[in-house]
Amino acid sequence: MDALSKVCAISLNPCTASISLPIYSEDGKPTPNNIYIF
Repeated sequence: MDALSKVCAISLNPCTASISLPIYSEDGKPTPNNIYIF
């Protein structure tokens, strides 16, 4: 997990709360919604 995704998971709840939208990591690759589980 890259730092940007971790910040997203910690700071931006809607970023991880949405079931229908993927989270995009720093390099622009879509990642699973469960990336916030760490």
